[in-house]
Amino acid sequence: MLGAGGGWAKSILFNPRAYDEFSAFFHRDDTFALGVCNGCQMMVQ
Repeated sequence: MLGAGGGWAKSILFNPRAYDEFSAFFHRDDTFALGVCNGCQMMVQ
């Protein structure tokens, strides 16, 4: 099913608390994230 990661991304983008947590994670210098399948779709959005 194409787009399943898009729904996951929107649940993060439109939830201020989740957005802030993900933003803080990705702005750290010591993090690594690997998106596989739906996770990849989520991360590109």
